[in-house]
Amino acid sequence: MNNNARYSKAQWKKLKELAGEVYKIELDAELDKLFDVFQSWKSGKVDCWDVEEAIHKFHQGPSRKLYNRHNNADADIIVAWALKGGILPADKVPEDLLEEIKHIMAIYD
Repeated sequence: MNNNARYSKAQWKKLKELAGEVYKIELDAELDKLFDVFQSWKSGKVDCWDVEEAIHKFHQGPSRKLYNRHNNADADIIVAWALKGGILPADKVPEDLLEEIKHIMAIYD
């Protein structure tokens, strides 16, 4: 059974929107780390090779991990995981939708 069949169209749309927000939050956090390397380069603390290595590690590590997570899991799974992990605040999720995904959130206890 496709997971989105258990939700109304409006609920599924909201889940997809929230999952996108989670992706953005996670990607922003990882890009902040990469940005710090660029700042270190500009201030002369590291050289261009360090920046190149950081970019490579970002692409092979966090970027790939996030891409795989967000493209291989349904939106309800991502939102439940993000709620349990404190990435997404519960007040961002409508109460009816929160009730619908509680069983998924229990997996992450």
